Amino acid sequence: MLKTKYNEPSVKYTTVLPKGCLDALRELSEKNIISSVNHGIRTAVEEFVAQLKKQEYILSVREAANDEAFLKRTADAHSDFINADADMAVNDEW
Repeated sequence: MLKTKYNEPSVKYTTVLPKGCLDALRELSEKNIISSVNHGIRTAVEEFVAQLKKQEYILSVREAANDEAFLKRTADAHSDFINADADMAVNDEW
């Protein structure tokens, strides 16, 4: 079974594409710009999913920036570990 960049097995799935898109992918494949129509579709879907996940992450970070409890926990954690690097430089036990 073919592995994707997500290191998962591929699953065969049927979808409907506009004829013009399929024709363009076939042309790109014939010109060796992409290795195959399937590869072009798979790459486009992977990039689309990655873009949506990035947008989702950015939205969650924006929401967290307005969450007082999250900001307090972050500041507390920062305070707890602010001297950790300096302590390691002085105390070479590790």
